[in-house]
Amino acid sequence: MEQLQSLSKAPTSTNMSIDIVHSSKSITSPWYWISAALIEILILLANGVLASIIIKSSRLHYSTNWFILSLAVSDLSFGVVVIPSSMMCRVWLSCNNAVLWVLSDLVVYVSIANVCVMSLDRLAAVEFPLRYQMMVVPRAKLWIILSWVVPAIVSVVPFGWMFVKSGAAVVQINKIFRAVQLLVFELVPCLIMIVVHGRIFAIRRKHCRQISLQLFQLNAASTDSIHGKRSGERANYRAKKFVGVTATLVSFYVSCWFFSAVLTSCDHFEICEVSQEAQLATSLLVYLNPAVNAFICLFMKPDIRKELWKLF
Repeated sequence: MEQLQSLSKAPTSTNMSIDIVHSSKSITSPWYWISAALIEILILLANGVLASIIIKSSRLHYSTNWFILSLAVSDLSFGVVVIPSSMMCRVWLSCNNAVLWVLSDLVVYVSIANVCVMSLDRLAAVEFPLRYQMMVVPRAKLWIILSWVVPAIVSVVPFGWMFVKSGAAVVQINKIFRAVQLLVFELVPCLIMIVVHGRIFAIRRKHCRQISLQLFQLNAASTDSIHGKRSGERANYRAKKFVGVTATLVSFYVSCWFFSAVLTSCDHFEICEVSQEAQLATSLLVYLNPAVNAFICLFMKPDIRKELWKLF
């Protein structure tokens, strides 16, 4: 009983997928550690290549790619901090789990904040195409800075009571803080992703219909306008392809974080008991997200893909 009470009083990460990695040394499943090691390699490789391509190529130096670079750096930080620290502290080192939880929360929430900022940037570009250059582009660096500073400030708040003697008040404060952090940095971002990308999808679908109508009118007006027909078809194809890429990105992101947020909420509010197998599987899904983000940008964004092929 005393052991359970001490665990309930200990400062822990808001995200149970991160919490499980640092909180117990009983994880002996080979499949978990092998999968985590492979995902770690993918995270470092994909995000390292993505960041280096954007930095080295002057053609990619514009606001949209600065958002992608910021996301790549945050995901790279995730790969450097979360998985290696869990492995080293379990095998070689004796670590302060409370500090590791804070660092893990920091890199996780910076990555989430960058995805949210990127999504809002894309919504602004689609919703206000004529005013986008004046509204968003000059403020891109400010939004990137905020996506790092705000999660950093929130993540270090637990230091205010982390090293204070445990008591009922400290436990209650920590529990409330974790609940707020869970809501703001996991549940709300999932909702933002769904709403923002749903709006983008609706706008792009409207554009596709307008292009199709223009093609119909063009064909009705003249049967000789083959070039105009092909140009319209290419534009319609690009619009549909962008919708598909956006849908893929948001679907995978929400899938990764929604299940993690549900399990974390279930465990935090003591609604149900979550098995360790479910926790480990969810943590691997969360780990996979930073790697997938990079691969989507490398292979589905035309200008970055073009620079990538130049390396081979």
